[in-house]
Amino acid sequence: MKNIEIKEKFKEMLGEVDPGTLIYRRSGTDLEYRKWFETVIEITGGKVVSPGGIQMYCNVSRAAAHKKINNGGITAFCFHVTKIEEAIFGEKSYICKTPYMLIPIYDLQEWEKELREKKLDKERDHKPGLKDYNAPFCMLNKKHKVAKGKSITWDNLETR
Repeated sequence: MKNIEIKEKFKEMLGEVDPGTLIYRRSGTDLEYRKWFETVIEITGGKVVSPGGIQMYCNVSRAAAHKKINNGGITAFCFHVTKIEEAIFGEKSYICKTPYMLIPIYDLQEWEKELREKKLDKERDHKPGLKDYNAPFCMLNKKHKVAKGKSITWDNLETR
């Protein structure tokens, strides 16, 4: 699978890459977030989604999407908005909001192609058998009976 290409001039603005992944992390203020967001939009051409939007392209669970991100299969851009505020008695407190995460649609389209190819390979290699949905045991209901110890085939189905 081919991931989106990121030029060297953008890498400093995106932040550090988590080891073994393609997650670019950066933290900073709200103003720095604006510059970071503009950079991500410039790289992707504005074609990004949040992690919840992955299902629109790949029809996978959120757990599968996060696993793919954490294993380095998909590029992710994260920004942690942080700031230091003074409390009532002059103490400083470090405040961190929930991070923003954006996923390029290009990576999702590549993953979708990969998933489709795997599905086609499975269908091509598939040999019909008793475990198919059209097999007799799937058609059984309360009216059908089969003697114990016999394999289920169309020939030995009995109807009351």
